[in-house]
Amino acid sequence: MVKMKELIESIENLKNSEIKKVIDTRIHEFEKFRAQTINE
Repeated sequence: MVKMKELIESIENLKNSEIKKVIDTRIHEFEKFRAQTINE
């Protein structure tokens, strides 16, 4: 039973880190876009 719980937790952590990567990338792209807009 413990193994199942550990597996679920590791999957959750993996999903969270993937989501965080996507969000960080989006924020970075948005700030780059905003910087370009200000410069023009």
